[in-house]
Amino acid sequence: MNRKPIKYLSRVVYGFKDKLNVVLLGELKAGVDVKDGMFLQVALRNGVIVGTWEILEVLHTDFINQYENPNFKGLLVKCKNIADFDLLKSLRVYDEVVTIVDKAHE
Repeated sequence: MNRKPIKYLSRVVYGFKDKLNVVLLGELKAGVDVKDGMFLQVALRNGVIVGTWEILEVLHTDFINQYENPNFKGLLVKCKNIADFDLLKSLRVYDEVVTIVDKAHE
């Protein structure tokens, strides 16, 4: 597929260290169609991709921290190791906008 990447701003992040799973709650900033099996990508400002993780499950939510928005989505992501786990947990600290794509870049 040649669709534009989906942009996602994480607002709340929490993790399950023993399973290396991270849940991101946030807002779709561009795009609307997020599905299980897509991939979350984190890239530096110069475009270098620092990580790609599979989205195990899309969680539907109407509100986060008492704010309501139809663009809120939750993402359950599986990390490859503890470094990935820590990187993804840090996303909300820096208000990073990440990309969601159909396929992982090799």
